[in-house]
Amino acid sequence: MNIHHFLPRRLLLACLFSTFAVAMLAQTMHDVRAGETLYYIARHYGVTVESIEAANPGLSAQTLRAGSVIRIPTTIQQAPTPTQPRAQAQAEAINVAVILPLSASGVEGERSIEFYRGFLLGAQKLANEGLKVNVFGYDEKLNEDKFNNTVERIRQNSTQMIVGPVYPDHFPKLSALARQHHTRLVIPFYSKAVEVNTNPYVYLVNTPEKFEQEFTADLLMKSLKNVNVAFMHVGTSNNEQPLTQYLRTRLLARGYSVTEFSYESPLEQMKAATSDSRPTLIIPDASDANALAKVLAKIEGFKKYYPQRELKLFAYENWIENQSPATLNRLHAADAYVRTSNYCNLYDPVTQAFNEAYVRAYGEEPLSVTPRMGLLGYDVALHMLTGISKFGADFTTQSSGAPLLQTMLRFERAEQGGGLVNKSLFFIHLRTDGQIERLAMKR
Repeated sequence: MNIHHFLPRRLLLACLFSTFAVAMLAQTMHDVRAGETLYYIARHYGVTVESIEAANPGLSAQTLRAGSVIRIPTTIQQAPTPTQPRAQAQAEAINVAVILPLSASGVEGERSIEFYRGFLLGAQKLANEGLKVNVFGYDEKLNEDKFNNTVERIRQNSTQMIVGPVYPDHFPKLSALARQHHTRLVIPFYSKAVEVNTNPYVYLVNTPEKFEQEFTADLLMKSLKNVNVAFMHVGTSNNEQPLTQYLRTRLLARGYSVTEFSYESPLEQMKAATSDSRPTLIIPDASDANALAKVLAKIEGFKKYYPQRELKLFAYENWIENQSPATLNRLHAADAYVRTSNYCNLYDPVTQAFNEAYVRAYGEEPLSVTPRMGLLGYDVALHMLTGISKFGADFTTQSSGAPLLQTMLRFERAEQGGGLVNKSLFFIHLRTDGQIERLAMKR
């Protein structure tokens, strides 16, 4: 993988895109096995012993130990090897431009940097498997002249994909460039880019609210067919009423039995809203923290007096973020179906391996935010680059088959002649037996 940073020196230093960090991305990691020597490892990767020692200060033939992990300064565009097969290695490299405000202060810059780092780690994984990738990194500036200069540089590099930008004022110009050169424009954060309605080359990773409601109804009806549905008016923020009203309309049209009740209602009225012959899915119309407390208390009180009635809970993703084990156990007891578009199990070995690789490369832990920006960048790289490698110019809505970690990217056309929106929506089912399962829409 070739990496080209068009970033100011102060950014390289201040934001940990230092010479060290950039060099790390042009390396691969090797787990030393028993009996391996530096000479053997160097021959295996086609590099010199001296270059490995230079990439690992303090390493020598005498200090090499089995079980340790060392950096290998690989040739950037790595051909497939017998131990790293790739079904269709491309003769032509895929050129990618990533344009994000990497020097911006605060959350904006921090999350852009982490996304970019994750994207590079994903691209490096594919490069190690034989895919030829050139990544051109640009610092997005609000200044119009500087932005125009960046756009011209991107134009000259003949990219197959542009990732970014962040600032809405920049969407029209990059959208026009994407249309002119038949280049995919993957917008990672902003969900209200109107260009997706008319430009077939625009991809929105962050699903617009309009489509999120539609996809939620589709997912619910696909995953929970034989349920009675009861909407709970919680009486806090009521911030989910647009969604619940949409769901009510769609479910009634599909023939679901739909009722409603208020949190303030007596338990007898709640009983009348449930079914004695099939499960009842409770859908609250608010998702704030107070709503969570009220909903769980209401369900627990109901089950105490009516244990024979089977309840399930439609839950919101912020209800499982940074929660205590006690609250998560209560959600399990409520048989909760958590609607989300981004979920990672931090205890999964593959996710842990990503975090360890991130720390080795950048010397710090990923941000603890939802979604995890590094994982999002990684998933975008794997899905888009693998898809382009497999399907070429025809890649749009197909499954890439890449092993994504957090965001199960799945694009659909917004409308005829328009771009694509991400349909990565699924339930995290917190089962009553303590197990967790992911329920996603089938293609």
